[in-house]
Amino acid sequence: MISEISINFAGEQLTLNQYRSIFWDKEKSLILSDLHLGKTAHFRKNGIALPNGVIEKDLENLQKIIEHYEPEKIIIVGDLFHAELNSEIEIFRKWFEDFNTMKWLLVKGNHDRFSKKFGMEETEIYETENLIFSHESLDSIQKPQIGGHIHPGVSLMAQNRQKLKFPCFLVSENQIILPAFSQFTGLDTNFEKKQSSTFKKYIITAEKLIEW
Repeated sequence: MISEISINFAGEQLTLNQYRSIFWDKEKSLILSDLHLGKTAHFRKNGIALPNGVIEKDLENLQKIIEHYEPEKIIIVGDLFHAELNSEIEIFRKWFEDFNTMKWLLVKGNHDRFSKKFGMEETEIYETENLIFSHESLDSIQKPQIGGHIHPGVSLMAQNRQKLKFPCFLVSENQIILPAFSQFTGLDTNFEKKQSSTFKKYIITAEKLIEW
C-alpha cells in the first residue's frame, strides 16, 4: 500500500508519497529527484565496498509508483545520473526500454552528463504557469519552486535514546525540496535549521509518510 498526503502548493493539488515522489494529478506528472544512477558502481570502481542491489531496488520502487499513478510525464528534478557510464547505467538502459513511451523531462542537476543518450527532453529550469522546477534553489524566487539537491532528512531520538535519521520532504509557502529518490544517499538534517523560511516536514519511513 502506498502512503500518501495531499497538499495544496501554489494553487496546485499535489500528492506526496512514501516512495519519495510527488504525483501532480492535473498534469498527470510524477515528480522526483536525485536517483544518482550508477553511484554504487562508481564507488566500487574506486575501491569502496558497497552492497549489491541498490539500483535494482530503486528501479523497482520507481516502477511501482509508475504503475500505481500511471503518469503521462516523469519530471526528474536533477541528478538522474551520478558519474560516468558504467554497468549500472546499462541496467537502467534495459529497464528504460519498457517505459520510454512516456514523456521524460530532466531538469538537469550538477551530476547529469549524458541523459541525451536516452532521448529525454532536457532543460536547466522548467517553468509552468504557477511553478518553477530547478535542481538547486534559485536565489530569486519569482514563482514557488520545486527542487532537490539537498537530500533533506530529519534526526529523531528513539526511546532507547538512539538517533534515527529519515528522509523527508521540506515544504514551505514558496518551496518544496524533494527527498533523494535513491536509498543510497546521505541526508542533510541541518539544512532546514539554517533557513529563514519555515518548512513543514513530511517524514518518510519504510511503511508510512508522516506529517511533522
